[in-house]
Parts: sequence; structure tokens; C-alpha cells
Amino acid sequence: MAVLLIMNSAANRFDAGRLAERLMLGGWAYGVGSCIASLFPEENEAQAKQLLGVPSDRDLRTAISFGYPADEAALRVSQKPGRLSTLPLGRKPLDELVHVEQFGTHSLR
Repeated sequence: MAVLLIMNSAANRFDAGRLAERLMLGGWAYGVGSCIASLFPEENEAQAKQLLGVPSDRDLRTAISFGYPADEAALRVSQKPGRLSTLPLGRKPLDELVHVEQFGTHSLR
């Protein structure tokens, strides 16, 4: 299944991002995976609007595909970073993501 987010104008793109996030999280709560896509450049957006009969004054930049993961392993979330998997499971250590004042400075005190 696919959902296209048709917004009133380009001014609503931030809201489209928030809506996409909530739709994807809602799907995941029921075991449904998703993948977000951007309709870019403008020629692709225009072609999608024409195909779907969307008025030209509306904004259509975001599409989300939904489906069930191929197997149960895709639904597992590992607590062990670095575990070998076809999926990026686990979390990176905080000091790889957070920098204080300057890049590479990891002091969180």
C-alpha cells in the first residue's frame, strides 16, 4: 500500500514530515514496515499529480509505502550494537552522536 501526502501548499511541508513520521510509527506499532520517498525534482511531482488527478496548486512531495516485513527477524530490535544482521539493529553509543562545543569533543559533564 502507498500513501501520498497531498498538502495545501509548499508552506505545509514541515507538517507533511510530521504526518509521515506519525503514519510510519503507527504502522510499526501494528507490525507494518514503511519506506518514505520524495517526489523530486518538480517534473516528478508534476507527473504524479497528473497521473493521480491532484490539482496543480497542491503540494505533493512525500510518498510512503507500507507493507509487512519479509520475516520475523525484521521486527526484532537488538539491544546489542554491532550485532551482525542484514538490518541496522541496535543503537550507536551516545559519544558517536553528541558533540559538546566542537566536533569530536565528547564530554557530557
